[in-house]
Amino acid sequence: MFDDASGFCSVDDDSLRFLLLGLFCSHLSFFFIQAINPTLNVQPGNIGSIPVIQADGSKGVIECVRAAIELARKDWDNFETSWNFQTHPFLSRKFRFLAESTSTWQQKSEIAFQKLKHLEEENNRYWINAYGLQDELTPEVPDDQITIRRADLSRDIRSFISYAIGCTMGRYSLDAPGLIHAGQPFDPTRHTTFPPTPTPSSPSPTKPTSPTISSPASSNL
Repeated sequence: MFDDASGFCSVDDDSLRFLLLGLFCSHLSFFFIQAINPTLNVQPGNIGSIPVIQADGSKGVIECVRAAIELARKDWDNFETSWNFQTHPFLSRKFRFLAESTSTWQQKSEIAFQKLKHLEEENNRYWINAYGLQDELTPEVPDDQITIRRADLSRDIRSFISYAIGCTMGRYSLDAPGLIHAGQPFDPTRHTTFPPTPTPSSPSPTKPTSPTISSPASSNL
């Protein structure tokens, strides 16, 4: 463990890493920290003071932690802020109408939300039982502490418009997932379904011509 305001620890064993992640993200960890150091800044020594018990069923909680991480990663990758963004969730399946896409996204996001909530509560239940603190703590997690997104029509439509603008400008494509163009030479073959709007070229200025003035003498010749 390293001493810093945002300290971290390195764990080589994968199983132990996920087990510790489950412990440190459980109600039990916050319960211990409040007793050890009830301040805003938690030091590595405070974390190192938390006792770690591997009770029966540790493999199950490790799988819970793995599944929770995967759900959170998929949620993060659904939107353009992720470097692994592939396509907007409205386009995960082909629908004729936008209302069908929003309805399907709402169902999928709600299923993921409830699944993550269940996994976090199972993680809490394991650690509470392992330490025999059933009379002190409960495993339930409020909805506002589940950090993946639920469907929000207003926000999701804005993000879809942002994605559509990206397709219009060539940043994204309906023919391939992920980031397509970000400064490199433009390849129109990667945008056949919905070609980007070309930048209008300015007309080249024409050279003005001088007016011809005829004199009365020349007109009489």
